[in-house]
Amino acid sequence: MAESYPNSNPFQQDDHALDAGMGQQTHSSTMANGVTDGLEHAEHEATEGLHKMRDTAERDGKRVKSGFAQASNYVKSMDASDMWGDVKELARRNPGASMVTMAVIGFAIGRTTSRSSR
Repeated sequence: MAESYPNSNPFQQDDHALDAGMGQQTHSSTMANGVTDGLEHAEHEATEGLHKMRDTAERDGKRVKSGFAQASNYVKSMDASDMWGDVKELARRNPGASMVTMAVIGFAIGRTTSRSSR
């Protein structure tokens, strides 16, 4: 006479363990896909940011280069008396900015000379 025990089928227990293991594997796989997607998104955002920074640096570099070219042409084409006249005119039009600029220049000269005398 064959006795029947509940859960005596070893294959049934293995199926339950296998199902539980696959559930964990699926959950882990889903999490890994989410992390991978997040990293890919971060990489894309960083790449876009670097491209924007490069474009801004190129544009600003062109502006600086143009400014230096204009300043160079100004110095080459003007003599000292013409430049001094331009400085006076600028000071008349913008007295506040001129005073602040002169104060900063004076402070810088004072700091430089006081350090070199020590």
